[in-house]
Amino acid sequence: MTKIKLAPLSSPKELEGYLVVIEGKEELNNIDNKILAVEEVPRSWIPAVFGKFKGVIIWKGGYLSHVAIIAREFGFPVFRSEEPIPKGRYRARVKEGRNGWWLELRK
Repeated sequence: MTKIKLAPLSSPKELEGYLVVIEGKEELNNIDNKILAVEEVPRSWIPAVFGKFKGVIIWKGGYLSHVAIIAREFGFPVFRSEEPIPKGRYRARVKEGRNGWWLELRK
């Protein structure tokens, strides 16, 4: 199991399910009800992301990024990872621990 420290950017809540790491918008098709992990979420992706995923994890951007601001308005969970997540699909759990929020990944 791999553990990665997370920083909540909006509406933090515990999540569990499959996490999918993608690199481009074309990969958003046929992925529903999962946790999305991507370097950043461009403005044009917002309609395709909100409501389709359980939450989003980014590793570029922060509290004032467009996705974080919009997510706070809608109560949608967005986290920032301390490190990039390798491309792939994982069984994942986002949870709050003693020292903040953590992402647990299993292949």
